[in-house]
Amino acid sequence: MIRIRPTTASGLSHTTYAIDLPGNIYPHRPRAKKIATTIDGGVAISLWRKRVEGATITQQFLLHPDKYKTLLSIVYHATNYEWVVHTDDKRYICVLDITSDTKRDVHGNPEYHNVNVEFVVVREL
Repeated sequence: MIRIRPTTASGLSHTTYAIDLPGNIYPHRPRAKKIATTIDGGVAISLWRKRVEGATITQQFLLHPDKYKTLLSIVYHATNYEWVVHTDDKRYICVLDITSDTKRDVHGNPEYHNVNVEFVVVREL
């Protein structure tokens, strides 16, 4: 389960700006490294610790109209861009964006939306 909530610092209501989505996100990012050639022709390799900051994950969801409205209020909030995302036993501060949005008829209701949501990890909590 992916749980999206406002950060404490934002002061936003958790009842208004909260959504639970099916699935999980698993941020992975290549290890930061630098490879340089030295003056004598050798190679110097610098490696940094593996981190998830900057990882981008895209998930697809089929959303009921009510959940879709809540997601829009989160993604397009005028002043708050960072959200707490809970998944499994991990918590991340993420920036969210909708990269694809199409309407779909489900059970006779034409207001469902098939959306791709992009999660960009700012930091792990």
